[in-house]
Amino acid sequence: MFVFLALGSGCSSPQGVSDDPFAVTPMDFSLDLTVMLGDSVSYRPEAHLHPSRCVLFPDGSLYYGESAALGADSMPPLVRRLNRRQVAGVWSLAQQLGFADPENGSEPVNFSLIEPGHDEIVDLIRFTAEGRRWEFVQRATIDSPDPASMQLVRLLAQLAWASDTRMASEATAPIRYDFGPDPYAIYR
Repeated sequence: MFVFLALGSGCSSPQGVSDDPFAVTPMDFSLDLTVMLGDSVSYRPEAHLHPSRCVLFPDGSLYYGESAALGADSMPPLVRRLNRRQVAGVWSLAQQLGFADPENGSEPVNFSLIEPGHDEIVDLIRFTAEGRRWEFVQRATIDSPDPASMQLVRLLAQLAWASDTRMASEATAPIRYDFGPDPYAIYR
């Protein structure tokens, strides 16, 4: 009987070790991202060049909207709820790009006061994790975009089902072929 107790206690996992592969993602991780375009920046079909606003909450709620009217203090509509794997993917990309380290960011500023230059693209990125909050203001042009913020914006746009395709007003009408009269008309 003593042997069974000794064997049973040796099989338990050590205290503090989690079996959750996504445990590295902070439970309070949230992301707030705004893309603003200058006056002379023309429309481009790429998702990272749309004026947009995205908010990701710790529960996986993803709010997204594409409009120049969506400022840094507005709330876009709810698009979907991400699962833990998708939220962990966003956090993992932020770590790879250097955004997940509060030391790389700056202290919080009022995003509503930031304006893009005439030919500028400004990405306003705010992170909250592990009880801390830090921000990034990434300024770029169409000719020389910031690769790190471009990857993050494109991932969030993809998760929000945003498209890189042209706007409906620019799309061409599909070719419709006429295959003759309706063969089922006599049955109606």
